Amino acid sequence: IDSYVADITQSLRHDLISLDVEQGAFYLNECVDKACAPYKEIFSLRATQFNIAQAPAVLLHGDGRRAQEVLGNILDNAMKYGDGHRVSVSFRLDDGCQLIEVESSGSPPEELHHMIDSFWRGENASGKPGSGLGLYISRKLMAAMHGEIFAEKTTDGLRVSCVFSFA
Repeated sequence: IDSYVADITQSLRHDLISLDVEQGAFYLNECVDKACAPYKEIFSLRATQFNIAQAPAVLLHGDGRRAQEVLGNILDNAMKYGDGHRVSVSFRLDDGCQLIEVESSGSPPEELHHMIDSFWRGENASGKPGSGLGLYISRKLMAAMHGEIFAEKTTDGLRVSCVFSFA
């Protein structure tokens, strides 16, 4: 049975969802404004400090609607799994690429290397809604836009970064 379940899970990881991406260009500042707007009130009601740096008005390669979805997935996870004290969105250039970085305070899961796998949920997900697909879908969307997503521990929490190329 274990082998059968492992085969099904592996198959689902590869063939789960077909995610359409319209290749084009979008402005980072417009994407961030649209993606972060609903979270301002939510974080305020939860007394979570939500800081958004000024997004540069640069043109990025990809699908603006899908980039908003990725950022929304990351913010959802920060809201669900962070400690509720602080979430911040910042931007930086690295090796000719534009990074969007979302940091949340709290204790990230020990199994950080599995965080972007399909159907994976960390030990801090107990009792919280979700399927373990948000960051997996985000990784697929970023790959389709020729970008990437990765997570790393910080001194007081977790940082999830999206890497976009310029249009």
